[in-house]
Amino acid sequence: MQSWMPPERGVFVGRQSEVAALTAGLAEHRLVTLVGTGGVGKSRLAARAAGLLPPEAFDSIHWAPLWSLGSRTLLTALVADACELSDHSARDPVDALTARIGTRRVLLVLDSCEHLVAECAELLEVLLARCPSLVVLATSREQLGVAGECLFRVDPLAPDTDGLELLTERARAVGVRWEQPEDRVAAAEVCHWLEGLPLALELAAAQLPDRPVRTMARLLRADSRSRRRPGPPSSRRASGCFAPQSDGAMNCASRMSGSFGHGCRCSARTRPWTRSYGCAAAGR
Repeated sequence: MQSWMPPERGVFVGRQSEVAALTAGLAEHRLVTLVGTGGVGKSRLAARAAGLLPPEAFDSIHWAPLWSLGSRTLLTALVADACELSDHSARDPVDALTARIGTRRVLLVLDSCEHLVAECAELLEVLLARCPSLVVLATSREQLGVAGECLFRVDPLAPDTDGLELLTERARAVGVRWEQPEDRVAAAEVCHWLEGLPLALELAAAQLPDRPVRTMARLLRADSRSRRRPGPPSSRRASGCFAPQSDGAMNCASRMSGSFGHGCRCSARTRPWTRSYGCAAAGR
């Protein structure tokens, strides 16, 4: 049924309603774009939803990882490769790709489109026009701007519930358990400081064998004081005075791990489907 799909690493935590809404949306719309900040779990959600589709939903599923694409001119070639097309003729690459897909019921997943928005939009306009049964699931930090595109907002996990469960599960995976009630309190505090951002929580969990969770919470608390933040982001959001900054949760994790840079933004939780380009909005 499918070519290559990214392996699922670790237990998938939360997002049951999002998975259900996304799989239903793929049956109704031809282009669905998961949008959200970096590290929020767009790729993981896309893979989960695609992997749970019934065998009869599509003739084939093809995953194109665009994050590693350095040259814009290679976009069509990468998508063709994902669709298992090996064409060495003099035909136009887009023509060859549309002929490959044809009238088959195909799900094409374009992962990490944000650095190729214009190029992806141009290619998809052609593919969707020429391949009547093609369905595209894209992940991006911004919308692609293609007619008929339906946006599915992906937000951080709720820190108190799914965020804490994710941190706890990933801690177990590296051999760490909350031995004392104070550990669980500290873990909950870490989840709040990291705003429920999955990648930040994964980074934090990877450090737990060398940095106990209570130490981690203390460091995050000290980091906030040095930048004069009055309390955990979730508490400030609840009081109505939280304005997410681009150097938020991911940079908190960065300062602990030294492995990630700037440019990630968290947002308040919203309904996943939004109206765009004439597409009817859908709820959870």
